[in-house]
Amino acid sequence: MVLLSKTVITLCVDEVLNTINIPKTLKVSPKTRKSEVKKRNVVLKIDTYERLEKFLLELARERGERLTFDDAIKALLNSYEQYRSVEARERGGHEGISS
Repeated sequence: MVLLSKTVITLCVDEVLNTINIPKTLKVSPKTRKSEVKKRNVVLKIDTYERLEKFLLELARERGERLTFDDAIKALLNSYEQYRSVEARERGGHEGISS
């Protein structure tokens, strides 16, 4: 579930870890961004943070390098996009997340 506000983008990573079910009729305009902005704040519930931290440590062990929370979230999103791509191919469609 993604909640947008003026100052903070709150991302519930639990939903990313599972499946995001957004109605196809829901159209959300992207937030207007200044070109010089390089980072956004993300607020997590403590249990979600702890799960993400465990995933980050496991991923760092697998890769044998030091990683950031950004790396962990990118890995989760890449896995989700890959899952969606395979799922769409199996159904014969071309659904997926576009960037």
